[in-house]
Amino acid sequence: MRAATLVLFACALAVGVLGEMPPESERAKMMKKCITESGLDESAKKDIFIMSEGEPSQKIKCFHACMSREMGVMVDGNINKDKAIEMIPADFPEREKAVEVFSKCSEEKGSDDCETAYLVFKCLRDNKMIPPPPPRPE
Repeated sequence: MRAATLVLFACALAVGVLGEMPPESERAKMMKKCITESGLDESAKKDIFIMSEGEPSQKIKCFHACMSREMGVMVDGNINKDKAIEMIPADFPEREKAVEVFSKCSEEKGSDDCETAYLVFKCLRDNKMIPPPPPRPE
Protein backbone atom coordinates (compact mmCIF):
# COMPACT_ATOMS: atom_id res chain seq x y z
CA MET A 1 0.00 0.00 0.00
CA ARG A 2 2.77 2.44 0.94
CA ALA A 3 4.68 1.56 -2.23
CA ALA A 4 1.63 2.39 -4.34
CA THR A 5 1.24 5.64 -2.44
CA LEU A 6 4.86 6.54 -3.20
CA VAL A 7 4.39 5.81 -6.87
CA LEU A 8 1.33 8.07 -6.95
CA PHE A 9 3.29 10.74 -5.10
CA ALA A 10 6.04 10.57 -7.68
CA CYS A 11 3.43 10.70 -10.35
CA ALA A 12 1.87 13.71 -8.71
CA LEU A 13 5.12 15.44 -8.16
CA ALA A 14 5.34 14.81 -9.97
CA VAL A 15 6.31 12.44 -7.71
CA GLY A 16 3.66 11.01 -5.49
CA VAL A 17 2.85 9.21 -0.78
CA LEU A 18 -0.06 11.50 -0.54
CA GLY A 19 -2.02 11.79 2.67
CA GLU A 20 -4.57 14.29 1.40
CA MET A 21 -4.99 12.84 -2.04
CA PRO A 22 -8.25 13.34 -3.85
CA PRO A 23 -10.76 10.50 -3.58
CA GLU A 24 -10.11 7.49 -5.79
CA SER A 25 -12.90 8.42 -8.22
CA GLU A 26 -11.34 11.85 -8.71
CA ARG A 27 -7.86 10.34 -9.17
CA ALA A 28 -9.30 8.00 -11.80
CA LYS A 29 -10.73 11.02 -13.65
CA MET A 30 -7.36 12.79 -13.42
CA MET A 31 -5.57 9.71 -14.79
CA LYS A 32 -8.03 9.38 -17.65
CA LYS A 33 -7.67 13.08 -18.50
CA CYS A 34 -3.87 12.88 -18.38
CA ILE A 35 -3.72 9.69 -20.44
CA THR A 36 -5.81 11.43 -23.11
CA GLU A 37 -3.95 14.75 -22.84
CA SER A 38 -0.53 13.09 -23.11
CA GLY A 39 -1.60 10.97 -26.07
CA LEU A 40 -0.88 7.60 -24.44
CA ASP A 41 -2.54 4.61 -26.00
CA GLU A 42 -3.85 1.53 -24.22
CA SER A 43 -0.65 -0.45 -24.77
CA ALA A 44 1.49 2.25 -23.11
CA LYS A 45 -0.66 2.57 -19.97
CA LYS A 46 1.16 -0.34 -18.34
CA ASP A 47 4.45 1.59 -18.62
CA ILE A 48 3.23 4.75 -16.87
CA PHE A 49 5.03 3.98 -13.61
CA ILE A 50 7.86 1.76 -14.86
CA MET A 51 10.47 4.17 -16.25
CA SER A 52 13.25 1.66 -15.77
CA GLU A 53 14.64 0.68 -19.13
CA GLY A 54 16.31 3.84 -20.35
CA GLU A 55 14.47 7.08 -20.76
CA PRO A 56 10.68 6.86 -21.06
CA SER A 57 8.75 8.22 -24.00
CA GLN A 58 7.80 11.88 -24.11
CA LYS A 59 4.16 10.85 -23.72
CA ILE A 60 4.87 9.11 -20.41
CA LYS A 61 6.87 12.10 -19.18
CA CYS A 62 3.97 14.37 -20.12
CA PHE A 63 1.50 12.08 -18.34
CA HIS A 64 3.50 12.58 -15.13
CA ALA A 65 3.58 16.34 -15.67
CA CYS A 66 -0.18 16.40 -16.21
CA MET A 67 -0.82 14.43 -13.02
CA SER A 68 1.52 16.75 -11.13
CA ARG A 69 -0.41 19.78 -12.37
CA GLU A 70 -3.79 18.19 -11.68
CA MET A 71 -2.81 17.47 -8.09
CA GLY A 72 -1.36 20.93 -7.57
CA VAL A 73 2.20 19.72 -7.07
CA MET A 74 3.46 21.40 -10.27
CA VAL A 75 2.62 25.05 -10.83
CA ASP A 76 3.93 27.05 -13.78
CA GLY A 77 6.47 24.33 -14.57
CA ASN A 78 7.91 24.23 -11.06
CA ILE A 79 7.44 21.71 -8.29
CA ASN A 80 5.59 23.16 -5.32
CA LYS A 81 7.79 21.52 -2.70
CA ASP A 82 5.76 22.76 0.27
CA LYS A 83 2.47 21.45 -1.18
CA ALA A 84 4.02 18.07 -1.93
CA ILE A 85 5.61 17.75 1.52
CA GLU A 86 2.27 18.65 3.16
CA MET A 87 0.80 15.62 1.41
CA ILE A 88 3.23 13.13 2.99
CA PRO A 89 1.35 11.51 5.89
CA ALA A 90 2.72 12.22 9.37
CA ASP A 91 2.91 8.47 10.03
CA PHE A 92 4.80 7.72 6.82
CA PRO A 93 7.78 5.44 7.61
CA GLU A 94 11.02 7.41 7.48
CA ARG A 95 9.06 10.60 6.82
CA GLU A 96 12.05 12.83 7.60
CA LYS A 97 14.13 11.02 4.99
CA ALA A 98 11.29 11.28 2.47
CA VAL A 99 11.00 15.03 3.10
CA GLU A 100 14.77 15.46 2.75
CA VAL A 101 14.93 13.50 -0.50
CA PHE A 102 11.87 15.21 -1.95
CA SER A 103 13.29 18.61 -1.01
CA LYS A 104 16.42 17.74 -2.98
CA CYS A 105 14.56 16.21 -5.93
CA SER A 106 12.08 19.09 -6.19
CA GLU A 107 14.98 21.28 -7.33
CA GLU A 108 15.32 19.29 -10.57
CA LYS A 109 14.40 21.38 -13.61
CA GLY A 110 14.03 20.24 -17.19
CA SER A 111 13.51 22.10 -20.43
CA ASP A 112 9.71 21.82 -20.05
CA ASP A 113 7.07 20.51 -17.63
CA CYS A 114 7.34 16.97 -18.99
CA GLU A 115 11.11 16.81 -18.56
CA THR A 116 10.89 18.36 -15.08
CA ALA A 117 8.33 15.76 -13.95
CA TYR A 118 10.54 12.98 -15.32
CA LEU A 119 13.69 14.33 -13.63
CA VAL A 120 11.91 14.56 -10.26
CA PHE A 121 10.49 11.03 -10.65
CA LYS A 122 13.94 9.74 -11.64
CA CYS A 123 15.59 11.48 -8.69
CA LEU A 124 13.06 9.95 -6.29
CA ARG A 125 13.65 6.51 -7.80
CA ASP A 126 17.46 6.95 -7.72
CA ASN A 127 17.19 7.88 -4.04
CA LYS A 128 15.05 4.81 -3.35
CA MET A 129 11.92 6.76 -2.44
CA ILE A 130 10.03 4.89 -5.17
CA PRO A 131 10.18 1.10 -5.26
CA PRO A 132 11.86 -0.48 -8.26
CA PRO A 133 9.53 -1.55 -11.03
CA PRO A 134 8.32 -5.13 -11.14
CA PRO A 135 10.22 -7.41 -13.51
CA ARG A 136 8.80 -7.52 -17.00
CA PRO A 137 7.47 -10.86 -18.16
CA GLU A 138 9.59 -12.44 -20.85
